Amino acid sequence: MGFADGYLFDQVFAGRDRPRFIPLGWDWLVARTELFFAPRPETARLLEQAGAVLALEAETAALSGRELTAGLEEMRAVFRLGREGEDDLLRAMALVRETAWRTRRELPYLPQVAGALGILQHCIVEMATGEGKTLTAALAAAVAGWRGKGCHVVTSNDYLAARDAETMTGFYAACLVSCGSVSQDSTPDERRAAYAKDVTYLTSKEATADFLRDQMALGTVRTHARVLARALAGGEVPVLVQRGLSCAIVDEADSVLCDGGSTPLIISVPKDNAPSAEQYLAASALAETLRIGVHYRVNRRFREASLTDAGRRKVAESLKGPRPWARRNRAVELALQAVEAREFFQASVQYVVRDGKVVIVDEATGRTMPDHEWRDGLHQAVSAKEGVEVVPPRATSAQTTFQDFFLRYRSLGGMTGTAWEARGEFLQFFRLAVVRIPTHRPCIRRVCYRAFHVTNDEKIRDIVANVAQEHEKGRAVLVGTKSISASEQVSKALRQAGIFHEVLNAVQHGREAEIVALAGREGAVTVATNMAGRGTDIKLDDRVRESGGLHVILTELHGSVRVDRQLHGRAGRQGDPGSVAEIIGLEDDLFATLPRWARRALTALLRTGRAERQARRAAWIVARLLQRLGDYKAFRMRRRMVRSKRQFADMISYSGGER
Repeated sequence: MGFADGYLFDQVFAGRDRPRFIPLGWDWLVARTELFFAPRPETARLLEQAGAVLALEAETAALSGRELTAGLEEMRAVFRLGREGEDDLLRAMALVRETAWRTRRELPYLPQVAGALGILQHCIVEMATGEGKTLTAALAAAVAGWRGKGCHVVTSNDYLAARDAETMTGFYAACLVSCGSVSQDSTPDERRAAYAKDVTYLTSKEATADFLRDQMALGTVRTHARVLARALAGGEVPVLVQRGLSCAIVDEADSVLCDGGSTPLIISVPKDNAPSAEQYLAASALAETLRIGVHYRVNRRFREASLTDAGRRKVAESLKGPRPWARRNRAVELALQAVEAREFFQASVQYVVRDGKVVIVDEATGRTMPDHEWRDGLHQAVSAKEGVEVVPPRATSAQTTFQDFFLRYRSLGGMTGTAWEARGEFLQFFRLAVVRIPTHRPCIRRVCYRAFHVTNDEKIRDIVANVAQEHEKGRAVLVGTKSISASEQVSKALRQAGIFHEVLNAVQHGREAEIVALAGREGAVTVATNMAGRGTDIKLDDRVRESGGLHVILTELHGSVRVDRQLHGRAGRQGDPGSVAEIIGLEDDLFATLPRWARRALTALLRTGRAERQARRAAWIVARLLQRLGDYKAFRMRRRMVRSKRQFADMISYSGGER
């Protein structure tokens, strides 16, 4: 697939009609003002359009199979030529809706149709968890696939990408659209075949990595004149994997575009003059002899470590022995890295050791990232600490952020259950409006219990008591934890209490589908990390529904309110009954950033026993403020990164380089 097939042109010139960077400074103020005053698709208009689609139900239901296929072929031809109007879009959605009913026995209801229309009109659609976002995305992807340029449906992980592609293949085939998926294990030929489909399910990591590899294959052939010159001269045209970046539908858009938007994805090669494995092992051994408060200090609030004068003298003494480093600066640098690896990186929290390697765990999703490495030698320092093979650091060959990558798509839309809090960021960085879609049925989920404890032991005892109480009623219980170690700690306490349960975390990821399938049965107790927080649909049996539905226990507040809302959303889906209990403690990570005097004040307030209700309410207010502050800090960091990249691009342009 090369020049003749149009793949190369789509790749080289992808997204040139979209702004790469949104202006900041005074222009940023204007962008923020647009949040309130700029014309954009509103919920009422989308619901009105969706109502018009549903009004065509009698007409489409009366069509025979042959007539329905003929109607789909007619609409595909219109969209392939790019000549569709609003009436064509509504009729196309009506035909696709009828196809969903005939192939899957699922008739998309008003909010799902409105969500699909919002996605096709370049919006971020907020739909409550359990409202059927998988089918909503499929409706939009089927119509987008008719354009013949490829539509990428971006999911949270490989499991969901493979699952959704498999379950929706029959629907897409009936809509005259081909479907494929890309996973971490896909070969280049399999990837090329999947991207050649009309609709491709994949993760943001796989899409971005394939884009970077294609850019490396292109080399200097990145302008129109050079492509034509090489083709006319009979030169070899690079064979690419992707065929361009035409349309993307991003599931869990706030996680991908906002939380992970500034995360760099890097293609690396072996690095010259990198520290050897022996140096990292020696630094790790040296760090074991250093004592906190004597040889080094730690600032846990900012996750920084610094050597004291005594520590520097000890490092200097190590240069006299048979150490593998020759320079003092190198010894200090590696020693500090080894200290940080011991103080700030714990197994079963930030990483797991699997098959003799350190594998990073994404704290936001609870899933492992086998192909990722911490930069600047930190990964090697953690490997040395764990006593596993130390692979030398690698140099960056190509890199981009997810934010820059998704700005390259000509058409971009998405959906999530928690977009409203990030609506300003979506508008400023991506020029995407956020539209809230009402639920199909009223949500009757309730927060039935809140508790705040001073010590972790008290919190664990309360969690076990709450699980036992709901378990006796025959309800299904989901206990949400923040890390692998926290899930194992809760699991141990439940075993001691004689409560049978399942554990879902990055260690047991191979049984994810099985555990999720059983989590909604009567008396089921599931302890899970954030793996169960996004994209997980727990089906309830009738007895659980009659006894009160799924009971979710949140054991620790996250740095963002949106992550907590995702876990809440596992209960009370599509009008089902459900409840939430929030049981947190002062020893949780969220409160580590508090000054000592504030922690002491909260402890004294909770221990007095006077006005206990008011004391706990005050503690909860502090917790929410910390979450809001964390969201704001993360937003400012991403904004600074965008500003610095824009300034760098301006400097390159001014100096005569390619922008």
